[in-house]
This record gives sequence, structure tokens and C-alpha cells, in this order.
Amino acid sequence: MKHYLYYLIVGLLIFISCESVSRTPLKTYALLPKQLKEVSGMYYDTLTSKFWLLQDKGNKSTLYQIDTLGKITHKIHVNAKNIDWEELTSDTQGNLYIGDFGNNSNKRKNLRILKIQAQDLLKDTVNVCSTINFSYENQTKFPPEKDKLLFDAEAFVLIDNHFYIFTKNRSSPWDGTTLIYQVPNKSGKHQAKFVSSIKTGSSFRTSAITGAVLWPEQHSILLLTNTKLIQIKNWNLTSLQSPEIIHFPLDHISQKESVSFKDTQHLFICDERNKGNGGKIYIVNVNELKPEA
Repeated sequence: MKHYLYYLIVGLLIFISCESVSRTPLKTYALLPKQLKEVSGMYYDTLTSKFWLLQDKGNKSTLYQIDTLGKITHKIHVNAKNIDWEELTSDTQGNLYIGDFGNNSNKRKNLRILKIQAQDLLKDTVNVCSTINFSYENQTKFPPEKDKLLFDAEAFVLIDNHFYIFTKNRSSPWDGTTLIYQVPNKSGKHQAKFVSSIKTGSSFRTSAITGAVLWPEQHSILLLTNTKLIQIKNWNLTSLQSPEIIHFPLDHISQKESVSFKDTQHLFICDERNKGNGGKIYIVNVNELKPEA
């Protein structure tokens, strides 16, 4: 009888575990190479069907191109220090933009976005063709008090030749606030203009913003956290004053760092490798996303 109960309990646990796994819309698409442990930015190039990846602070100033099997096909050394590279995006001409604005301690005064020309992406070493330096217009202390540590960032998008940066809240106590700033896509020094703020959730672990991508078909922006996607609907500067927000749970937790669309129906999500977990690119069918109840 004891053996019967044991196997019954084990069977139930396996069943529950499988059911939990099957609920997530994430499907493993590729395993990242072992040397890419801390991927913090990803852009999928639909013209080549390959990914561009970068890693954050403490890693090389290198852009990695990998194929859909997770194999590195090209590496580019960028002649600029990786202070804390956190995000990667592109424009309609195929130029890449590196978000060097990681700011965990909120002390940095050298935040910047680095532009790499499309024509240089076949080279082994490149120079930055444009540096967009910026500071947040309402940050006056470096760092601020512990309950105002709002100036880290890991997410941006490019719209109408302006970057929109979504900050990562590191305040204590944590209240879920994310600030949104606008920076022109123009070389030089700029003050990042405060646009609005949103609330993303109740805990840092599940709701801190780690990535962003445009969702053109929905006229929206998708924000990424470790556990969910957050849609800002009907994106425009006016709507940001009272944005409509929808949360899509992923039923999966890992250190997710970047998101990029494959096509109108699918997007890719990438996570860091941590203690044997993660280090993958996942694919998500957007039609399988279910709004939070």
C-alpha cells in the first residue's frame, strides 16, 4: 500500500509539473553558445534571419551574430568601452543602436547610445558612427536616496527618430514605478525629456523592466520582465499620459533580458544563463498570449 501511494504521489507531481510547463507560451528555439552567458540585448534581423546579440558590464565590446541554431557566425569588435551595454535595436536602414545605459547604482553621468552603421556590420572591427549622450532631466543626485533609485535602464525603442527609454526601478521599498524618457536620435549631449510613468507590478523579481520592442500591428509597445510581457496599447505621446496597459503572464520565470519580433505573429525572448538554467532563445506565438485575469 505504501509503495502504491508513493507511486501515485510521484505520478501526480509529474503530471502537475508537466501541466505547469505546458501552460507557458514560450517554446525553446535555440540554445546560446556557452560563451554568451550574460546576453542583455538582442535584435532579430529579418533580412538575414539571424540574431545580433550583446552582453552587459564586465564583458567584451563585441556584437555577436548567431544563426537560428545558436551558432556564432560573425563577431564584431566595437571600438567603444562596454560600460554597461543593456539593449539593442535597429532603424529602418539596418543601423544598430547599443543602449549603454545600465546604471544599477544610479551614479552614472555618462549614459549613451552608440550607433553602428549597417554598412559596417560585415567588418571585424568597427568605429561608432554616432554617440548620443544623455542625462535624465529630473535626476539631481548621483545616486538619489534609496527610495528614488529610478534611473537604471535596460529597455528602449526607436520611434520617429526618437528613442523612448523605460527605466528599471531599483528603489527600496519597491513600488513598481517605471519612468519613460524621450531622447532624440542625434549625436551630441541631450537631456532625456520625461514623458510619463507607469506601474508595472508589485515585486522587483517579477515586474522590473528588462527589455522593450515595438509591436507595429497593434500600434503598441511590449515591455519584458522576468515573468511577463506588458503591452502599452495605442502608443503615442498623448496616450502615454493615461496609457492603457495589459499584462500577459508567461508562466515561466528566468532572467529574461531581451525581446525582438520575428514576424507579425511571433516574437523571440532571450534569457541569461544562471546556475545551469536559461541561456536560451524562446519563440512565442502572440496569438497564444492570454491577458492577466
